[in-house]
Amino acid sequence: MASIRRRILENLLTTVQSATGVVASGLGHPHPNLATFERPYAAVMPQSESLNPATDELEEATLTVLIRVLVDETHQEAGLQLEDVLEQVERVITADRTRAGLAENTIVTGTRWPGIDAEEPHAGADLDLSIAYNRLRKDPANS
Repeated sequence: MASIRRRILENLLTTVQSATGVVASGLGHPHPNLATFERPYAAVMPQSESLNPATDELEEATLTVLIRVLVDETHQEAGLQLEDVLEQVERVITADRTRAGLAENTIVTGTRWPGIDAEEPHAGADLDLSIAYNRLRKDPANS
């Protein structure tokens, strides 16, 4: 069976794919040649995970994930299109904060607008998420 973290990431990717306006998506960093991607594009990018022992059998985990949304900068209304897509992505993510019962909570912790690369035109923003969940503790000797 897949790890709970993998199932949460799969759920998040499926959820982002369902957002109105997103025409392409993927798990992990978009390919360096962004010109090859259909836009609007949404990437689910895990950033970090922290663990705290809860009991002898469980540990509390917090998974930090970035959702990068890219639209075509050459579009005259790119900034407004980006805002529309961001709103839809945030709406579908927060509609089920438990990730289909896999997590305790999903919180949008912020939004950032990185600079625009003139060589590969795109306008984009990053939604930062914090996903709290519990997982079974593992004995490294039995891994």
